[in-house]
Amino acid sequence: MSTVGKLLNSIFSLRTADGKVFTTFRRYLVVGFCSFGLEYTLFFLLYHVSKVGYITANSSAIFIVFWLNFFLNRCWTFKSKQSLRKQLPPYAFIFFFNIGLTNLLMFLGVYLIGLIPLFSKFATMGIIVIWNFLFYTKVVYRD
Repeated sequence: MSTVGKLLNSIFSLRTADGKVFTTFRRYLVVGFCSFGLEYTLFFLLYHVSKVGYITANSSAIFIVFWLNFFLNRCWTFKSKQSLRKQLPPYAFIFFFNIGLTNLLMFLGVYLIGLIPLFSKFATMGIIVIWNFLFYTKVVYRD
């Protein structure tokens, strides 16, 4: 098998510490829906009620939800036993990457496609859910 084939096989053969991918994914979705609800509510309040710009509102909402999401995924979803020092750097990396990616996707959705920011945020979060699960499983919470 080629190097690219091995890499793709590694990425898409999802194995979690407990070996139960679907159970882990269900827990990930529960945490994700809670995080989504809080993040989207904060975004809505900042953007629609407080009249903060949508990029600032998006970044602020993501930043606030960062710790809740990290600890719920660490303790409940992935049941990880690794040290915080080992997990926090890749999680922080994906956090900052996600801020840039969501802001870029939101900008493209608003200015190129013509979506309203509230819908652009919703669509962008759907993309991030899948990307994050792959990254968390393969990098952050692998034991």
